[in-house]
Amino acid sequence: MHTDDARRPLVIHVPGFNEDAFSHAGYALLLAHAGVDALVMNPPWRATPENVQADPFMLWRLFDGMDAQLRASESLWSGRRLGLSGFSMGGLWASRWLATHERRPIDAAALVLASGDYSFMPRVTMAAFPALAAAVPEAVLGDVEVAMRERSPIGDLTALPPMPLLVINVANDPRLPADNALRFHAALQRSYSEVGQGEALETTLLRGDEHRFRRAFQQRLVAWFAEQLTQSS
Repeated sequence: MHTDDARRPLVIHVPGFNEDAFSHAGYALLLAHAGVDALVMNPPWRATPENVQADPFMLWRLFDGMDAQLRASESLWSGRRLGLSGFSMGGLWASRWLATHERRPIDAAALVLASGDYSFMPRVTMAAFPALAAAVPEAVLGDVEVAMRERSPIGDLTALPPMPLLVINVANDPRLPADNALRFHAALQRSYSEVGQGEALETTLLRGDEHRFRRAFQQRLVAWFAEQLTQSS
């Protein structure tokens, strides 16, 4: 749901693995009803053969592709008050974009069922793709997890504050362990507190056991973006 009215704020939304722009069309409609335009991306991580190779580090190649896609869409959002939301893998990518790129165009962001610590990804991916499990023996899995964490945004989150940020996770997420989510929350809290911007950050770990962009999450994001992006417009 996108208009040419530059006075309206806009939220760029990036869906999760094997999802496209149509997957979260309902979220875009909710934003539109709240006076916020939406640009829902078609991310480069659909379950195509080239995206299920036995390579635990292919995540960065996919994220590089998403970086290029966002830059190519700049004419659609340049000059707007701008929000960024990401669900699941879309949230993993968003954490990297916000931490490692010039985030100045982004006025507020929200991550749902995501983390800036990618060390959990090898085990989750191996469970889904047997070819990857065969390529990464258990004996070296710990080393792979350490390498993934070292290359994750959690190592340096200083670029995020004072940007308003909402992070939502669930306690029994079948894909993202709670200890990983809480580690990310704690790192964010330190980064925001160190610059006196703790009030700009909201992290929450809710009850739940599904990895799904629930309507309740969508409604929470819509209310939050409407508040953050329209209060000064």
